[in-house]
Amino acid sequence: MSDLDTFLEQYGLSAIDARAFIYANLSSPEIIYETAGVYNVSFSMLAELYGQGVTEEQVKQFFSQFGLDTTDSAPQSDVTALFPDKESVLGARSITVNTVSAFSDRTTPYIETVLTREDWDGATVTYNFPNTLPDSHRESYETSFGWRPLNEIERASFVDIANRQNQYIDVELVQVFDAVEADIQVVAVIQDSTTEAFAFFPAYGIGGDIFLNAEGLALNPNYYAPGGYGISTMAHELGHAMGGDHTFEGDSVLPVEFDNTYFSIMTYTETGFVEVEAFVSGGEYYTQETESYRSELGIIDVAALQYAYGANMATNSGDDVYVYNENSRSFDSSNDHYLTIWDAGGVDTIDVSGASYGSLIDLNDYTLSSVSERSAYEEALEVAAEAGLGTFDQVSFIENVINSLGDEAFLNQNNLGIAFGVVIENVVTGAADDVIIDNEVDNLIFAGSGDDILYLGGGGYDQVDGGAGIDSVYLPQAYKDVERYFDQDGYHVLADNFAATLVGVEYIHYSDTTVSIA
Repeated sequence: MSDLDTFLEQYGLSAIDARAFIYANLSSPEIIYETAGVYNVSFSMLAELYGQGVTEEQVKQFFSQFGLDTTDSAPQSDVTALFPDKESVLGARSITVNTVSAFSDRTTPYIETVLTREDWDGATVTYNFPNTLPDSHRESYETSFGWRPLNEIERASFVDIANRQNQYIDVELVQVFDAVEADIQVVAVIQDSTTEAFAFFPAYGIGGDIFLNAEGLALNPNYYAPGGYGISTMAHELGHAMGGDHTFEGDSVLPVEFDNTYFSIMTYTETGFVEVEAFVSGGEYYTQETESYRSELGIIDVAALQYAYGANMATNSGDDVYVYNENSRSFDSSNDHYLTIWDAGGVDTIDVSGASYGSLIDLNDYTLSSVSERSAYEEALEVAAEAGLGTFDQVSFIENVINSLGDEAFLNQNNLGIAFGVVIENVVTGAADDVIIDNEVDNLIFAGSGDDILYLGGGGYDQVDGGAGIDSVYLPQAYKDVERYFDQDGYHVLADNFAATLVGVEYIHYSDTTVSIA
């Protein structure tokens, strides 16, 4: 066995393996240079591995033409294959949080825009569905005109909305069957032409009562279906009944970039609520619009209600997995296309491995993510295929319809929110090109295939598997401020406040330079 073979054997490599690596990366000499530097492979060893009579001096000349240092006998790298006390060093950067990181308070951004300072006292808030006109509703035209009790569809929809709100707050909405005792009475009246529904803020008597549209379901059979305007309106009016105000009224209003339904159900600026379908009739093709309104509370609504009523610490307190389903274009735990995660503890995972399109996943709390977001053209291709269409003109026609909707079109944008204080540890993405942003704790990140971008450095010790594709990690630090190690477990980077182990990642982008680590 030659000296070279003996040298390589300590790393579990053969000369054949090493030679194959060199030939495979001749077009990327910096990769050969950096790897040789990590393993202390000299220029003379590289010449021997390459073969074909190449000399050490020729190897040096090869690397010199790319600006690489050849003054020593071996390539120079500040990455070392020896990682002393690896477990303790990585463990020192580890940060785990088994519950929420914080609770909303008066300083939480934007909650003042939806708070009225009027709320209910006690551990429960009762609601009911009166079958006869309450005396308090007789006192005005708007609360009595066309008054009727809710039907079974409306009642079931409201119970579901109330139960979903209960997941977020430490006050329980409870249905009762005594009209006198209920804090919130939910009924239907005929609305004027400018009003869909209305509700009163918490107070004695008519305070807290909700007046839905008595004609809504008759005019639109999907009014209370998932994504329907009626169920979204219910969630909005329940917000008022719990003390929530419009985002655009009062002394404090939401900035225009946040004043939309991506962030709050209490706005009038509806975004991402229209889907387009295509169909063929009589040899002609047409499109029609379907409703995709949100009925989930937005991240600002959750923070505001939790400030007023406290947070429900029994909700999702274990090791939970939030799974995205491409067939329904929603999460399994959501009623519609939108989900706001409230998670009280445990080690939790967002799993969007089934997404057909690229996702932007921000693991930080009080942020929005876009799961399987597609372009208008990509959406048009799917819509056309479902209708048995597919020519250039047909797809272009559908794409133009989608584009004409502007911000109203639902293209899976901003469909996932993480509530204030929630800690999500892990994420699994799919086959498309994804963007992932880590948070302040230890994260396990499985990026799947695709050319993925990962922003690290939030804190803790991250373990990243980039999967297939050309994957890039972005760090906020300069190159000199990061230590680098390499061993059989991966490529390790350490900075003052975080560490990461990278597998299947091709590039690291520092604040001042980019390095290939493939």
